[in-house]
Amino acid sequence: MNIDKLRKQVDAIDEEMLQLLGKRCRIVERIGAIKQQQKLPVRDNACEASMAKKRTLRAAEAGMDQQFVEQLYELITTESRRRQEQQCAKKP
Repeated sequence: MNIDKLRKQVDAIDEEMLQLLGKRCRIVERIGAIKQQQKLPVRDNACEASMAKKRTLRAAEAGMDQQFVEQLYELITTESRRRQEQQCAKKP
């Protein structure tokens, strides 16, 4: 296989990742709306810690650098919190 074909595969994977991240963002906003209705805090440290542990284990199973995965998901989690805070700031 040549480098151009491999790059096209990477591009296709990147597109899938962006589509999935967009889907994740929409779900996170729905969670924010529920938190607003139920007057729950945006941040749930226990849930975040549990998810981080699962991701770290999955990273190891996939042969990926755990620190990279932790940093990636910290960015994703920060954006999720920001979106939920925006959602919670909206009037019901």
